Amino acid sequence: DTLAAAPKAIKLWFSEKVELKVSTVKLRDAAGNALPLGIPVRSDAEKNAPVIVPIVKPLAPGAYAIAWSTAATDGHPARGTIDFLVKGAR
Repeated sequence: DTLAAAPKAIKLWFSEKVELKVSTVKLRDAAGNALPLGIPVRSDAEKNAPVIVPIVKPLAPGAYAIAWSTAATDGHPARGTIDFLVKGAR
């Protein structure tokens, strides 16, 4: 997806509640450099609340890749990747 503005957090929605202690989220730039992220959190106050991972530093225009892995409360593992582009200012 192409974003007009850089996100301040990564939000991941899952069909089941996931175990945060076994969840990982990584963000890399187009050169493959890892970017710093905050600690994943989930608000149980909302039904189907997302896992939210703060992005520590502002993202410059360019391509990025998110790699995530987690497990449901029943132990079933899941993982995936999400690519996105932050548009440059014109």
